[in-house]
Amino acid sequence: MSKLIQTASCSVLILGVTLDQLSTKFVLQFPGIYEANPTTVWLMSMNLWLPLDVIIVLISMLATFLPSIKFGHKPALAPISTMFITYNLVFGILRLACGMYNLTLLM
Repeated sequence: MSKLIQTASCSVLILGVTLDQLSTKFVLQFPGIYEANPTTVWLMSMNLWLPLDVIIVLISMLATFLPSIKFGHKPALAPISTMFITYNLVFGILRLACGMYNLTLLM
Protein backbone atom coordinates (compact mmCIF):
# COMPACT_ATOMS: atom_id res chain seq x y z
CA MET A 1 0.00 0.00 0.00
CA SER A 2 1.21 3.46 -0.70
CA LYS A 3 1.99 5.95 2.02
CA LEU A 4 -0.63 8.30 0.53
CA ILE A 5 -3.42 5.77 1.08
CA GLN A 6 -2.19 5.03 4.61
CA THR A 7 -2.01 8.73 5.41
CA ALA A 8 -5.46 9.39 3.94
CA SER A 9 -7.05 6.61 5.98
CA CYS A 10 -5.46 7.89 9.19
CA SER A 11 -6.53 11.43 8.33
CA VAL A 12 -10.15 10.32 7.92
CA LEU A 13 -9.93 8.55 11.28
CA ILE A 14 -8.49 11.61 13.03
CA LEU A 15 -11.00 13.96 11.40
CA GLY A 16 -13.95 11.70 12.29
CA VAL A 17 -12.96 11.24 15.92
CA THR A 18 -12.21 14.96 16.31
CA LEU A 19 -15.53 16.04 14.80
CA ASP A 20 -17.46 13.56 16.94
CA GLN A 21 -15.68 14.61 20.13
CA LEU A 22 -16.07 18.35 19.51
CA SER A 23 -19.64 18.23 18.23
CA THR A 24 -20.75 16.04 21.15
CA LYS A 25 -19.18 18.38 23.70
CA PHE A 26 -20.79 21.38 21.96
CA VAL A 27 -24.26 19.90 21.44
CA LEU A 28 -24.57 18.56 24.99
CA GLN A 29 -24.52 22.14 26.28
CA PHE A 30 -28.04 22.71 24.94
CA PRO A 31 -31.09 21.76 27.03
CA GLY A 32 -33.07 18.75 25.92
CA ILE A 33 -30.13 17.15 24.11
CA TYR A 34 -28.49 14.12 25.69
CA GLU A 35 -26.09 11.35 24.76
CA ALA A 36 -28.07 8.25 23.78
CA ASN A 37 -25.20 5.74 23.76
CA PRO A 38 -24.94 4.23 27.26
CA THR A 39 -21.32 3.21 26.75
CA THR A 40 -20.36 6.75 25.78
CA VAL A 41 -22.31 8.12 28.76
CA TRP A 42 -20.41 5.80 31.08
CA LEU A 43 -17.05 6.70 29.50
CA MET A 44 -17.90 10.41 29.78
CA SER A 45 -18.90 10.04 33.43
CA MET A 46 -15.53 8.41 34.16
CA ASN A 47 -13.66 11.00 32.03
CA LEU A 48 -12.38 8.19 29.82
CA TRP A 49 -14.05 8.97 26.49
CA LEU A 50 -11.36 11.30 25.12
CA PRO A 51 -8.40 9.27 26.43
CA LEU A 52 -9.88 6.07 24.97
CA ASP A 53 -10.39 7.72 21.60
CA VAL A 54 -6.82 9.02 21.63
CA ILE A 55 -5.53 5.53 22.45
CA ILE A 56 -7.64 3.98 19.67
CA VAL A 57 -6.38 6.52 17.13
CA LEU A 58 -2.74 6.09 18.17
CA ILE A 59 -2.91 2.30 18.08
CA SER A 60 -4.67 2.39 14.71
CA MET A 61 -2.04 4.70 13.25
CA LEU A 62 0.77 2.63 14.70
CA ALA A 63 -0.74 -0.58 13.33
CA THR A 64 -1.17 1.05 9.93
CA PHE A 65 2.33 2.46 9.55
CA LEU A 66 4.54 0.17 11.66
CA PRO A 67 4.56 -2.87 9.35
CA SER A 68 5.61 -0.82 6.35
CA ILE A 69 8.25 1.08 8.37
CA LYS A 70 9.69 -2.10 9.87
CA PHE A 71 9.42 -4.47 6.92
CA GLY A 72 8.99 -2.20 3.90
CA HIS A 73 6.21 -2.65 1.40
CA LYS A 74 6.38 -6.42 1.06
CA PRO A 75 3.50 -8.13 -0.76
CA ALA A 76 3.05 -10.56 2.16
CA LEU A 77 2.04 -7.65 4.41
CA ALA A 78 -0.51 -6.26 1.96
CA PRO A 79 -3.53 -8.01 3.56
CA ILE A 80 -2.58 -6.71 7.02
CA SER A 81 -2.07 -3.18 5.74
CA THR A 82 -5.34 -3.34 3.81
CA MET A 83 -7.17 -4.51 6.93
CA PHE A 84 -5.93 -1.59 9.04
CA ILE A 85 -6.50 0.95 6.27
CA THR A 86 -10.05 -0.35 5.86
CA TYR A 87 -10.61 -0.19 9.62
CA ASN A 88 -9.37 3.41 9.74
CA LEU A 89 -11.62 4.42 6.86
CA VAL A 90 -14.74 2.68 8.16
CA PHE A 91 -14.31 3.83 11.76
CA GLY A 92 -13.41 7.35 10.62
CA ILE A 93 -16.43 7.60 8.32
CA LEU A 94 -18.74 6.31 11.06
CA ARG A 95 -17.40 8.89 13.50
CA LEU A 96 -17.73 11.60 10.84
CA ALA A 97 -21.37 10.58 10.41
CA CYS A 98 -21.92 10.74 14.18
CA GLY A 99 -20.35 14.19 14.30
CA MET A 100 -22.51 15.41 11.42
CA TYR A 101 -25.61 13.97 13.10
CA ASN A 102 -24.71 15.81 16.30
CA LEU A 103 -24.58 19.06 14.38
CA THR A 104 -27.96 18.40 12.76
CA LEU A 105 -29.49 18.27 16.24
CA LEU A 106 -29.05 22.04 16.41
CA MET A 107 -31.18 22.67 13.31
